[in-house]
Amino acid sequence: MSSFISTRITRSVDPDAKVTLLDRPKHPALAALLACWEEKRRGRPFPDRADIRPEEFRRMLPHVGIAEVLDGGADFRFRLFGAELSSITGFDRTGEKFSEMKAASHSKLTDKVMQERWSEAMRAVLLLAGPLSLKTPVARVGDEEPLDMHALLLPFTTGGEEIGQILGAVFILPREE
Repeated sequence: MSSFISTRITRSVDPDAKVTLLDRPKHPALAALLACWEEKRRGRPFPDRADIRPEEFRRMLPHVGIAEVLDGGADFRFRLFGAELSSITGFDRTGEKFSEMKAASHSKLTDKVMQERWSEAMRAVLLLAGPLSLKTPVARVGDEEPLDMHALLLPFTTGGEEIGQILGAVFILPREE
């Protein structure tokens, strides 16, 4: 059985929450995805998107999104937005530019704050030129236990040497007290 919380209802990041950077992913599926990325690098700074075969992590695909880097990181566009991500956010964002994203009606974040948070995370991957693992609290629904969103962001080239896409995966987990 999986160790993530069902996200059949939309959730939003707590607007007052701080993002915590993690040395390594805590969720086993995210750790396995990072290991796959490391293996595919084969001594290069980043693997190429063509090196990744979705069947290698089929069970994770609902949790995966792929963002295309536009104009060196001035903006980003979702090329893929998994079903579980759509469930969490309330939107299928496939094809959407970050600069055009709208916050969900239930979200406590404004459109601008949401766009900035997503873009900042992607730009951090570009600046680090490597993986980024993070967690942040999600807003509670009713009287549920505290939850955290765990994410892993992985850079890829797209036929060249520059980062052209960033693959991300997200899981909602019970908060470790």
